[in-house]
Amino acid sequence: MKKLIVLLVAVVITVALTSVVSAQDDSITQETVVGWIANAALGIEAGEIEGTSATLTRHENGVHVEVQTSDLEPGHAFTMWWVIFNEPENCTDGECGADDVLILDENGDPMLDDEGGLIFNADQMANVNISFLRADGHVIDENGTATFRS
Repeated sequence: MKKLIVLLVAVVITVALTSVVSAQDDSITQETVVGWIANAALGIEAGEIEGTSATLTRHENGVHVEVQTSDLEPGHAFTMWWVIFNEPENCTDGECGADDVLILDENGDPMLDDEGGLIFNADQMANVNISFLRADGHVIDENGTATFRS
């Protein structure tokens, strides 16, 4: 069956929530860490964002996610996406994760192109038959906080 990962992606910078749901049973695995993915062009280092929370709830006919986060750039547009691994049996090391979407360095950090953008792992994305579905989006107000729901 399918696995889901929720990504919160900014137009200029990227934030990730890795909550994985197994569609094979009623169990939910939650990792409620919201953190920056490294983006050298903007001087952003990888790491957890303080004062954030995320809740992923599985229902009989679907899932719901709510992400409350801070430390976002006021006036910038941020979007949250569902990342669906349609063939999770093809995920790297038997676990679906960032290495199935992005090219990672030897430390497990995302590699960046010459302009500081993330480099997608196109071959592995095709191998696991990834689908990206828009979940929510906002232009951030002056306080730099937001709640995303889908």
